[in-house]
Amino acid sequence: MFPSEAIVLKGRLESEGIECFVKDELISQVNPFYSNAMGGVKLQVRESDVPVAIEIMKEGGYLNEEEPKPSPLFTGFDNATAKLGLIGRLPAPVRMLVLFGIVVALVVGLIWFASRPTAMQQLTKNGWCLDRVTYRGKNYTPHTLQYINIVAPGFCSENISFRENGSVMLPGFNSYPAWGQWKLVGQTTQIMHADTFDYIYNGSYNMNLSDNVLILKSPTTILYCHNNLVQ
Repeated sequence: MFPSEAIVLKGRLESEGIECFVKDELISQVNPFYSNAMGGVKLQVRESDVPVAIEIMKEGGYLNEEEPKPSPLFTGFDNATAKLGLIGRLPAPVRMLVLFGIVVALVVGLIWFASRPTAMQQLTKNGWCLDRVTYRGKNYTPHTLQYINIVAPGFCSENISFRENGSVMLPGFNSYPAWGQWKLVGQTTQIMHADTFDYIYNGSYNMNLSDNVLILKSPTTILYCHNNLVQ
């Protein structure tokens, strides 16, 4: 309330026998901008005089008797979400914040999911160090003769290299690398036509793939691998 308004209203109320108190009048005179930030001048009456003061203010046009009506959009949102289980029991503004948070979380989740590389990309773009081979329940450590670490930049002694052209290089066992063909069918990796150790490598493998770990499991063989960038 501006000081001039407070003075007029104070005179009107006091003419009706209502004692008034003006608050923050001095601040408004010293610094009007600071006064506005604090809500302007405040006119106070005794609690017992509040009902009569309100009626006088309504008659004088200082108060609008009509309560502001919510927008049709807000009313529609309130009606549409009032039956949403536990959320529907919350006040409409809180409901709006909760649903907005859920929508944001879903959008972020979808963006994250869409930006993740496919299984094909993970297999071919990453280098995979072969840690050990389990064949018919027994563990074996590959050892490739004259092995060339083709997959860069990480280093590991034995690699599996899945190529985009469908070829795959596999470690040997006191021998040169084995070469074969591979393809991805859903979550199954098929290794075929290995030129050596075909009885170990050839097969259809269920694939457990994360960013850093790859486990391929066929009825006879399990290949335990990790991303060659992770030591």
